[in-house]
Amino acid sequence: MNFMNTHIEKYRALFSLFILSGILVLFLTPVNEYVVFTSVGFFSVAVLLLPFALKRKQNILSTWTFFSLSVFLGCFVRGLYIAFEHPNNMVLDFYYFLGQPASYFYWPATLFISSLLLIALSYIYAPVHNVRPYFKKSDVFIRQDRLYLFAFVALIVSVISIALYIQFTGGFDSLSLSRKRSAIESLVLGKDHRTWQSLRIVASLAMLAHLFVLQDAIISNVNKLPKFVFAAILFIVAVFLPFYSSTRSDVVVYIIFSFLVFHSMGKRLPWNKALLYIIAAVFIFQLMSALRSSSELSISQLRENIFDTRMFDSIVINRNGAELGKTAHIVDAVPDVLSLQYGKTIGVWFLAPIPRELWNNKPLISVGPIIGSTIYGNRVSGVPPGFIGEMYWNFHAFGLLFGSIALGWLLKWLDKKFRPTVQSLAVFIYGPLQFGHFVIGVTLGYGVLNAAIKTVIAIVVFKLITQESSK
Repeated sequence: MNFMNTHIEKYRALFSLFILSGILVLFLTPVNEYVVFTSVGFFSVAVLLLPFALKRKQNILSTWTFFSLSVFLGCFVRGLYIAFEHPNNMVLDFYYFLGQPASYFYWPATLFISSLLLIALSYIYAPVHNVRPYFKKSDVFIRQDRLYLFAFVALIVSVISIALYIQFTGGFDSLSLSRKRSAIESLVLGKDHRTWQSLRIVASLAMLAHLFVLQDAIISNVNKLPKFVFAAILFIVAVFLPFYSSTRSDVVVYIIFSFLVFHSMGKRLPWNKALLYIIAAVFIFQLMSALRSSSELSISQLRENIFDTRMFDSIVINRNGAELGKTAHIVDAVPDVLSLQYGKTIGVWFLAPIPRELWNNKPLISVGPIIGSTIYGNRVSGVPPGFIGEMYWNFHAFGLLFGSIALGWLLKWLDKKFRPTVQSLAVFIYGPLQFGHFVIGVTLGYGVLNAAIKTVIAIVVFKLITQESSK
């Protein structure tokens, strides 16, 4: 109990530190007027610490963790870049300011922090006492024969899905590795436009199998080395498609997934092995960035780009995730430039599973291209509005208020409903865990659909590879 109290006191001290830092940063406005972004970053981290500072049993394996990752990167790290005017004011203005003065961002900043605070308080205090966990403790066990049969089938199916994706997107091109594919060419889509999202989901079965096999390898007393090798093969297959299609965030997320399995199983990686994993992750990200930026696959140019530290800037200098800049521009554009949607951007995701071949005039599902073209003047590059911007776009401040409370409750409900047992750990990581990350950084509809599909898949697999205990 004393340890728990000490732990909470540390988080409360950090909370106070970030609040104070956020206030003090504002005094630097005469030096850099846009430090409002930096201040929002500090306040955001303070809000993210609240569940750990106010709850005695806040688990790192929760939807709140991935929700926090998106906010931390999009607000705090990005805010530090802006504070130090890195890489330069021209780039920062292009991505975030759009020529607007700092005062333009004050009201959106207030909305942004207020929304995060409501989400956090709802997550902490929302009543979910009557929610029964889907997985019961010690009532099933994973059968080895079924597990490895599934893992082998998942490996084959994932490889086939990858091959089909490569074929349908123009065939394998060694000169265009890690390049964006299936780009939206226009806001008016025809039947020929396909994103092949179904193939991406099927290919991700290798990651689900990897999580199950990795967990078994950790706890197993026999054949540990072959199991770890098989888990590594599944991981390589799982990350190949995100690597090939330059979905860099998925590669990083998959690496985090593996770390979470080790953490949740109570196994700490030796520091040297952990360092190797981190170096490998950074190298993969750098390689993907280098391949994306290189017009030709020159070995010398590739080598130069891989070791160019400026490549790290691409992790931060973008408009992805939870971000004040795009939120402010959406708030300013509603309702004159962007008319109120009254839930349309959310409800349209119910149409996503319908193939465009069956519905030639199916409307645009993702609203990122609308934000990209309307606010930023992009031709094909989309900018996902994120939860806060989307709620304001749909229902104004009223919707943002109640939407934030509902999101906090939903995050807590998912943690409670799908609280993992030892056997169902992979189900939670593969399915519900990323819900908050998808919603706060992309859109609500995308987060719900993606998490729902992957959760259902993981539960079906779990039922197939487990057997009820005879006790």
